[in-house]
Amino acid sequence: MRIIDLPEKVEISNPVVTIGTFDGVHRAHQTLIAWTRTKARELNGTPVLLTFHPHPRIVLNTDSQLKLITTWEEKEFLLGHLGIEYIIRVPFTKEFALLPPTEYIEQVLVKSIGVKAIIVGYNHRFGYKRQGDVNLLRELGKKHGFEVFEVPRQMTDSIKISSTRIREYISQADIKEGNALLGYPFLIMGTVRHGDKRGTKLGVPTANIIPSKEKLLPPNGVYVARAVVDNHYYNAVVNIGRRPTVDGTSLVVETHLIGQNLDLYGKTLRIYLLDFIRPEQEFASLDSLRQQIIKNINQAKEYLAQFG
Repeated sequence: MRIIDLPEKVEISNPVVTIGTFDGVHRAHQTLIAWTRTKARELNGTPVLLTFHPHPRIVLNTDSQLKLITTWEEKEFLLGHLGIEYIIRVPFTKEFALLPPTEYIEQVLVKSIGVKAIIVGYNHRFGYKRQGDVNLLRELGKKHGFEVFEVPRQMTDSIKISSTRIREYISQADIKEGNALLGYPFLIMGTVRHGDKRGTKLGVPTANIIPSKEKLLPPNGVYVARAVVDNHYYNAVVNIGRRPTVDGTSLVVETHLIGQNLDLYGKTLRIYLLDFIRPEQEFASLDSLRQQIIKNINQAKEYLAQFG
């Protein structure tokens, strides 16, 4: 998979393009991408994903508190496993947001990319004040010679799949419901940093990552998880929080790989949250904290044993 940042020159054979922010790369996004791959095969084209960076809502200040389900690095990792050959990344600015819908399609999709077909969701809107819709796309397709395919609304148990709803579930520590809409366990990805080694002193060494300020995180607390490093999977317990018992101040994601004591400093760690165990709390002593950690590890073992 190759990433092209506009206005870098685009030379792609018969681009079949799906468009969106793709925050979360959730099940509805996955359907769009699957359609794109299928149509690319049918049209002898190349599957392409066009996205915007930074997130439009952040640039336009329509939601100053917006947290992203997936950081750019996480999104790139997830998309790399879905069969897209090219990601075209459009720098999103306030000036770009002023482009009328027709001008946006003609400048970006037609002139810059040479689009052969466009795949969009049922409610796709684009251009200045989101004035463009699939009907305008079809009109422009007739004019410029590209096809338009609209993917119907995707539902899960009668609940609309959306990044907004997933954010709500994750923000409420309802990890299972969030994962159901994502189509995979909620991902936290980062580089392991040196910590204060308190976990090692307690007999439960942890791999610590400092999350991006833009990253959506569930409430502070303890979670059962699976962790991946160097393509090896491990059962894990994850603590998200500020560690009040040891007077912690910065937000840290601490991961204990159950039954392991590995040197992970500088390595990329992928954490997949499976379920919530308990909220963050302050303990009277380090020994009380250690006993609670052991209890949580045993709870995680029982949970993970269900899945073999």
